[in-house]
Amino acid sequence: MVALPTSRGSVFKDPRTLCPDYVPPKAPFREHELEKLRAVQMDSRDKPAEYRRVFITGRYGTGKTLLTKFYAATTRYDQQTLYVNCIDCRGKIPSLLHEIIRSLKPGFPRRGYSLYELRETLAEILRKHRGRILLIIDDLDILLHKSGSEGWKNLQDILKLEVFDSTLNLTVYTINHIDLLDRMGFLNQALIERDLFDLRGYSKTEVEAIIRFRASLAFREEALGQDFLTEVAEKTSSIGGNLAYAMELMLKAGELADLTKSDKLTLNHLYEAEKTVHPRFKGFLLEKLEKHEKILLLSTARTLKRKPYGEASLSEVEEEYRRLCRILGYEPRGHTTLFHKVKNLSLLGFITHKLSGLGYRGKTTLLGLPGTPPSLVESRVEESLKINP
Repeated sequence: MVALPTSRGSVFKDPRTLCPDYVPPKAPFREHELEKLRAVQMDSRDKPAEYRRVFITGRYGTGKTLLTKFYAATTRYDQQTLYVNCIDCRGKIPSLLHEIIRSLKPGFPRRGYSLYELRETLAEILRKHRGRILLIIDDLDILLHKSGSEGWKNLQDILKLEVFDSTLNLTVYTINHIDLLDRMGFLNQALIERDLFDLRGYSKTEVEAIIRFRASLAFREEALGQDFLTEVAEKTSSIGGNLAYAMELMLKAGELADLTKSDKLTLNHLYEAEKTVHPRFKGFLLEKLEKHEKILLLSTARTLKRKPYGEASLSEVEEEYRRLCRILGYEPRGHTTLFHKVKNLSLLGFITHKLSGLGYRGKTTLLGLPGTPPSLVESRVEESLKINP
């Protein structure tokens, strides 16, 4: 959670405007996609018997989540928006249903219901529901990787429940890699032509304009320098226009400026922030990890720091994990539980895992990091766990 500035000396106006969940007052350079979404929803309201779904795809950091949330916040239609993130659900259909139900019925218990019972509960709630629903399912990749084609079929069966006919107006999915649907045989020409919105990457000029816009919301005008904004834009453009990286980089630079009691953001703050921010490391997801997932990730980073080839066996990481648990005063989890956590961390993009090949006796699981320096991962997880290095 980002703390608000507590003194006039802060470089920030509002640091929350740089966070992933923030919905800005406008969505620059996505006006065309917004108009297409409005046209789709208008068409679906004119033909209520026709179930419509839209897939928004694009690289990480191109604004898929922002586009859907901005559309939901500014739509002219009288409807309730249900937003579900497959990351929060760990790609599990029952957890996804739980989130939909809890959006409609706050306080609904998180545990103790089978998939069938959840379907029946949702159907009962929808029978009593008044008004239309816009359903947004974010990060669909996670569900497809975790639950496969069976999970996708289950989800579609649920959304075709008869009670949805009078309530569900439109379902919007965001997905990084649409080829996942293609490989499962669910992508056809009609979907591509009518229901697929492929967000192009931002141009260098657009990247700079968006960075200036978001910086103006986050920082005091007198704290911003031309060289700082230009350098952020250059770094962001050089990695393909990943604006999620740019927001995190500016947030960290601002925090460093406040820490050093500076009244202006400088290039030194930016370069220091760069040591803890990486385009392949999704720092904002750290707080969504469970305690033992964080300890396991930290154990992986520390083990890999000692390895010359960027891979470590699961048994080596487990040894470091148990050592860390003893130091931190936690009861270590067993091997089977840890292996499930390895798969979760891999699913979320924090680590890689594969079976060993030549050069190893027998089969063992090898863990790695997806292009992120072990020292960076170590420092970020230590910060999250409040561990002094």
